[in-house]
Amino acid sequence: MENDVESCSTWEDCPGERTCINSSWSACVSVDETCQNWAPTEVWLKTSGIGPGREKTFIGFGNEIYVNTPDGLPDYLFTQGQTHITFTATGVDSNRGITSINLAGAMNRICMKRRSNAADPEERITQSYPITGKKVTSAGSSSLSTSVTVDYTTYANEWQCPTGYLPWRMDLDISAVTVNGEGKTVRTKRQRFVFVQSFKVATYNIYHGVDTNGVQNIDRVAKLLLDNDVDMVALQEADSADVRWLRQSIYIGDLKNHVYEMGNDLAIFSKFPVVSHMVIPYSVPVTGYEPAWQYVQLDLGGFQARLVNQHLTADSVGRNRGIDPVAYRRVQVEEMLQYIRFGLPAIIAGDMNSHVYAEGSSYTVYGYEITPLAEAWPYMHMCVATGCPTEPDIGARFDIDHIWVRHASPGFSFVDAYAPPRWQSPSDHPLKVARMNIAE
Repeated sequence: MENDVESCSTWEDCPGERTCINSSWSACVSVDETCQNWAPTEVWLKTSGIGPGREKTFIGFGNEIYVNTPDGLPDYLFTQGQTHITFTATGVDSNRGITSINLAGAMNRICMKRRSNAADPEERITQSYPITGKKVTSAGSSSLSTSVTVDYTTYANEWQCPTGYLPWRMDLDISAVTVNGEGKTVRTKRQRFVFVQSFKVATYNIYHGVDTNGVQNIDRVAKLLLDNDVDMVALQEADSADVRWLRQSIYIGDLKNHVYEMGNDLAIFSKFPVVSHMVIPYSVPVTGYEPAWQYVQLDLGGFQARLVNQHLTADSVGRNRGIDPVAYRRVQVEEMLQYIRFGLPAIIAGDMNSHVYAEGSSYTVYGYEITPLAEAWPYMHMCVATGCPTEPDIGARFDIDHIWVRHASPGFSFVDAYAPPRWQSPSDHPLKVARMNIAE
């Protein structure tokens, strides 16, 4: 269609309107004049400060589908090195010229209230303020640029959250907008750059997708994760059908971004980027059973870490196969630690089928199976670190569903931890949630 008049319309005294490739390039021309094959106006949005190999470039053209529409997943930022990001907008049109360029956006600072009752819904406060940078020229030029530097703050450096509230997210929504010499506005899609000040990791045995009455409960599982703002979850007793249905649930949200499953037992769902997934079999075979564990390597803005998902052998499984389940769980923990103790910082989650403390020890002596993990300093259990004060039953704080982290730098620092009331859980296990931030 190049150099052709695609459509003409007669209005007032104008013989026709010149239209090239479905875009009107000028108002009134003679009917026999052909289109000039001009390139469309472009607008660019570029970042600087995210890190080598991580910078982003977005382009908008002279096409209405680019007008102010979201572009899907956000870019997540995590580290101290990503707290100062420069955004540069450039409008380009060598034929019509550019008369203005603008960066238009808003920063939402989201603080989340510290939990005093595990049954309460999350309470947030959002503070919003505009982000803008504009340059205008009456003469017009072939290109025009403007830049804005946005300052994020880490969890440790946050001071603007009200008393009793915790840093959660700094969520920037931004786009580049330009106007060409014919007065046409062109913009990029809106882009989101979210600095994660703290995040939530959960472990949940979903009982093969049914509740204790045998009723299918996948949507209830997804809704519970959504209601608790979970960012990553390690699932146990999650078979392939459960994983497929969870990914399709209307409540699963961005947790479906990165999903990794292991056979018919373990699965990890994560909002944040994953660079690799490993399944590690345990060395001791069990008749009719192939015990293994999984982990993913997370890329948290350049901070590399692992999320481990374990489901240690249950008493019934061991005894039915003629092995000592307590001794076997100890071996499973020791083998897992051989992989992760001295490598990247790890978050270890799962159904351990073993209480944190030995029975009858008054919560002073670690259980035999768990002792290697408890002694793997600086790894620490979520309720040992935080006390889990919202759980009135001390025994429930240290039951068989665990979350441990490398509680040091480099690693993670617990913010708080809790379990929603059991009546909210559609499984025979509670959902366990730990909120934490990166310790660089």
